[in-house]
Amino acid sequence: MSAKGYLSLSEYYRQRYGKKVYKVPIDAGFSCPNRTSRQEGGCVYCSGSGAAAAIAAENSHDIATQVIRNIAYLKRRFKAEKFVAYFQAYTNTVGTPAQLSELWQATLDQSADFIGLSVGTRPDCLPDEILDVLCEFSRRGYEVWVELGVQSLKDESLQFIRRGHSVATALDSIARLRHRSLNVCVHVIFGLPTETLDEAVAHVQQLGEAGIDGIKIHMLHILEGTDLATLYHANPFPMPTRQEYAAAVASAIATLPAHVVVQRLTGDAPAHEVLVAPLWIADKMATLREIELAIERLYAVV
Repeated sequence: MSAKGYLSLSEYYRQRYGKKVYKVPIDAGFSCPNRTSRQEGGCVYCSGSGAAAAIAAENSHDIATQVIRNIAYLKRRFKAEKFVAYFQAYTNTVGTPAQLSELWQATLDQSADFIGLSVGTRPDCLPDEILDVLCEFSRRGYEVWVELGVQSLKDESLQFIRRGHSVATALDSIARLRHRSLNVCVHVIFGLPTETLDEAVAHVQQLGEAGIDGIKIHMLHILEGTDLATLYHANPFPMPTRQEYAAAVASAIATLPAHVVVQRLTGDAPAHEVLVAPLWIADKMATLREIELAIERLYAVV
């Protein structure tokens, strides 16, 4: 564990490869089955353009062009040396094994500097035959990660946000990934009105005990035009302050095994959307500073 009090993604890559490694975000044109083939209308916090709309807008080109442009930018801006192909937008495991294998390999073939593959998806969109394809990429020498939108380990919360899967499904998907020695990074949301921050911290501890390799923590934010905004305008519910959120994040990462890579401490409110609440999330740097202070205070007490 670093002096930060946790293992960051950049530190993980530096220790593993001795080089600057960056993720190359890719939009492969997928959608989300929770939006397109179910009656719920998608997750309650998802805007009409989708949770990944900003990514799609930035990457509105064919995959080869996305790779070339993003790698050039990362080399110029951050002096990046090696890269991970990050299929980030929407649900990236919807397809046949042959289709996905061809897609992922064709993308990795775009640059000899790709050392890994990271695939964002949902717990209910991980059939065994897709996991077998991911294992094949691992056998070829690529570092493979699956980013899993778990969001909460409370069924009441998953039902409130209309997630479309259960806690049992999420834990089963983690177990199946671990059985195949595939790296799993879970996404969780803090600040849901159906659970306390203490419960969210306990969920992170449970995920650590389940064997996750990485985690991204997001604060619930409400965007105008979403069903969540409609609910909030009709019946506002209390949301954590920046200080409360930071203290909870610090407590959560303190429960994790030292090897777990903390890939994100707070999310971004999309620039093209109107933020309803909490307004403090718009200042990401202030939130990160508050989390750093909370971690320092926590370790000073320990």
